[in-house]
Amino acid sequence: MDRRTDTQTRTRFRSDRYFVSQGQWFCNTREKQAPLGPFQGRPAAEAALYRYLVEHGIDPTNDPWGKPGASN
Repeated sequence: MDRRTDTQTRTRFRSDRYFVSQGQWFCNTREKQAPLGPFQGRPAAEAALYRYLVEHGIDPTNDPWGKPGASN
């Protein structure tokens, strides 16, 4: 929330795992390495994150961040 005395526009960050930048979709990992992407749409980003979790030995069905559509 901005105060009346604030003169600068602030950048706000969402904690959602999936985001769009310049019309392309990306997803973040818990490790906060470079985001995965770009992808043509959110479903492709969700599928990529699922594969990433499986490849790194994380059970996507047991990891709330790994479930497609989940956000922190």
